[in-house]
Amino acid sequence: IEQIAEWSSLARSQGTLALESEIEAVRDDFQRKGLQMIVDNTSPEDLPAVLGILAESTTRRQGMPGEVWEAAGGYSPTIGVMGAVLGLIHVMMRLDHPEELGGGIATAFVATIYGVGFANLIALPLGTRLKHMAAELERERGVVIQGFVLLAEGKPGIVIRQNLSSFLDDKGKPKPKPEPDEAPADATEQAA
Repeated sequence: IEQIAEWSSLARSQGTLALESEIEAVRDDFQRKGLQMIVDNTSPEDLPAVLGILAESTTRRQGMPGEVWEAAGGYSPTIGVMGAVLGLIHVMMRLDHPEELGGGIATAFVATIYGVGFANLIALPLGTRLKHMAAELERERGVVIQGFVLLAEGKPGIVIRQNLSSFLDDKGKPKPKPEPDEAPADATEQAA
């Protein structure tokens, strides 16, 4: 927010072409692209569409590892059960040695414990965390897009700060998007 407000002051005092010297200093590719669009005089109406597509593709790319880990968490108990079944098949082949049955069955079920443990202690939490990080990045990008729109409109830094601050929670993180209200089950409920 502060960076965009500073760019606004520079653009208002020296013109948007003065921002060209700032582009190389920006480390984030997304912000660099947005700033380049401002320098290129992209209209404020076009910025959200172009930057929105870029933000969405980045979010999708960054969310993929989370989906992979969640899928691994879904499949690993099944693989554990398959290991248990294979272990039990091996035990059944040795039914002529009853003293080995207990140990063999216990060993067979260890695969199930590993599968369930891996899923619930590693894969699913990691997948969820990665997906939350991607969603947070998407919300941050939304705030940045709004900031670039205000910058392109020539708004002063104080207006940009106030406007963008309304998107942040107490910790300075973008607020989650509100959940849409559920629509009534049928049209008669709406009329009532």
